[in-house]
Amino acid sequence: MHLASFAIGFFVGVIFLVTVIVALLLIRPWARSFFAGGRISLLEIIGMRFRGTPPDLLVDALITLKMRGHDVRMSVVETCYLANRSKIFEAKSLVALIEGELSGKS
Repeated sequence: MHLASFAIGFFVGVIFLVTVIVALLLIRPWARSFFAGGRISLLEIIGMRFRGTPPDLLVDALITLKMRGHDVRMSVVETCYLANRSKIFEAKSLVALIEGELSGKS
C-alpha cells in the first residue's frame, strides 16, 4: 500500500515539475510580450524553441521596437535574427539591425 501511494505522489510531483518548466519556458515570454503590446501566440514561441531561436531575446527586441514606434511582426524579428545569428548576442544589436533595415526601406 505504501508503494502505491509513493508512486502516485511521485507521478503528481513529476507532473507539477513539468508544468512549472512549461510555464517558465513558454508562458513567461508570451506574458511579457502581451503586456508590452506585442501580440505573439504560444505556438510561435513553441516554434522558436524548435527552431533553436531564443524567445527571450526576440521578445525583448520586439518590445523595444514597439516602444520606439515601429510596427513590426515577430516573424520579421526572427527572420532578421536567423539571417544574422552569428552577429547578435543581445536584443540591442538585433534592434539596431532591424531599424537599419526599416530605414533602408523607407
